[in-house]
Formats: sequence, structure tokens, C-alpha cells
Amino acid sequence: MRVQRRLRRAAEKGILLRRRPQALVAGLLLLLVGLVAAGSAAACTLFGLAGPDAAGGGTLLVKNRDWRPDQTQRLELVSPAGGSPYLGLFATGGGASGLKAGVNAAGLSVISATVSSIPREERKAEKGVGGILRRLLSECGSVEQALARRDLFAHAKPCFYMLADRREVARVETAPGGRFVVTRVSRGPLWQTNHYLEPSLADFNQTIGVSSRTRAARIESLLDSLKKPADLDALLALSRDRADGPDNSIWRTGGTPASTRTMATFAVAMPPQGPGTLYLRTADPDTPERMRTIRLDAAVFTGKRALARSAR
Repeated sequence: MRVQRRLRRAAEKGILLRRRPQALVAGLLLLLVGLVAAGSAAACTLFGLAGPDAAGGGTLLVKNRDWRPDQTQRLELVSPAGGSPYLGLFATGGGASGLKAGVNAAGLSVISATVSSIPREERKAEKGVGGILRRLLSECGSVEQALARRDLFAHAKPCFYMLADRREVARVETAPGGRFVVTRVSRGPLWQTNHYLEPSLADFNQTIGVSSRTRAARIESLLDSLKKPADLDALLALSRDRADGPDNSIWRTGGTPASTRTMATFAVAMPPQGPGTLYLRTADPDTPERMRTIRLDAAVFTGKRALARSAR
């Protein structure tokens, strides 16, 4: 519908009234391709396991971050005044820079995904507080504390969040008009792609993309069939799944050089006690993939130990 409205407005302004039919057809095709590409950039797959289903107990949380290949990414230690220090995955360039995922010194991880089932213009028109990931990571030490911040979620723009600490994983689906629904698990899997899964919010899904629907069905199936208890390596194997082609798989490679693809995997294993583990895989454009595993101990969050890099 959005494409049709754009075409209709352009025709009314005379933009598409040309004497050369071939040029007209080419222009229409370029416009359609551009609009489709613009609408498909914001996409992610989030999933996790909690409790006895996670090897050793605790939780596992994974984000595959999908975007156009026009950004670079970095892992950064943030030490806010009066707040908890955290490691954050930041993206630069491409019109949507900023914090994309993080884990703090208290053991709370927070990741997010875009609501692509609502048109971008409508999401932007919604008034809401900003920097929710930053505030949760710096101000909260557990899922319980984070979910108590109803003031943040009730005033958030439409977005999906997943959170994990040492004992549970939670999903927060925020919708227009201040509505949001929380799903919590202390045992078993949880997942999210880019459309509402909560039945009470399903009416907000104006258009569910093929990729979002396919990835949701695939990750649900993979988690259901996963041998449990599962460790971090088992979930990382799911993050690399390419069963549904370049544009619809869990790990997306993109059907064209400019297509949306998976730019990073951000994964945290948080045991019931002791330091957790952060795994990060980045695939910045024109750069060899980088993979690193970081022990989440006090030395990392105080800056006494550098964030080592390993490229393969």
C-alpha cells in the first residue's frame, strides 16, 4: 500500500509523465526496488534459553543483527556516572547509528529488534522516550528491575526487546498507544523476529514480511528440536543457520551486494554464579569477519583488561 501511495503521489505531480515508455518502466522498477530495500533493512532475530534447558543453568541470549552493508560496528566499554558499566555493541553509519545490544557488570543483557510490521513512517511518528537500552543497562541489575521500569516501556516507540540475567529471559513487545506485553521464562526458549507474536498485539501487524515470518518459524523449530540442556556453542550453531536462502535465513548473506544481511551475532551466556561469557561475531562490509569470546569478569568492566580481538 505504501508503494502504491508513493506512485500515485508521484503521478499526480507529473513526475512519472514521460513520452518515453522505456524510461518510465525503468524508473518505476528503480523506485519499487528502492522502496522494498528501504523497508527491509531493519531486521533481527532474537532468541534465548533459560534455566535447566541451558547447560549449567542460568541463561543464554543471542541476537543476529541484520542491516544493509553500510555500517561499521564496534564493542565499547561504557562507564556511566552513577550507573552500572556495560559492554555495548555500537553501529556507525547507515542512518541508524547507536547502541544495538549490551551486557552490564551486574549480569543483565538487553537486545532489541525493529517492528517491521508497522510502516517506518508510522513508527517514527510515535512519540516515545529514547535510549531505552542505555538506560536499562546503566540503571538495572536484573530482569526484575528492568521490567519494573514500566515508565520506559509504556512510553516507548514500537520496538521489541529481549532481556536476560542469571535466572530468566524476558521479551517485551511495545506497541503504539503505550501498549506493551511482557513474556517471561525461567525454563525453556523464547524468540522474536520483526512482527508481533503476542496475540493481543497481533492487530498491529499491518504487513508481516516474508523474511520475518520465515525466520520466526525456523528459529521456533530449531529451538524446539534442540537437544537440551544446550550450551552457548549449540545456540551459536543456530545463529549460523542458512536453510532458507540469502534473504530469509537466520544468518542472512543478502541476495544482492546491497541487500540486508546479518552484520553481527551478539551472544551472552550467564551462569547462575560467576563470570559470564560474551561472544561477538561481526561482518562489517569489505572487512574480514571478526570473532571474539570475552570473559565477563570485573577486569573487563573496570577497563583493566583490554577487549581482545581475534580474526578468522
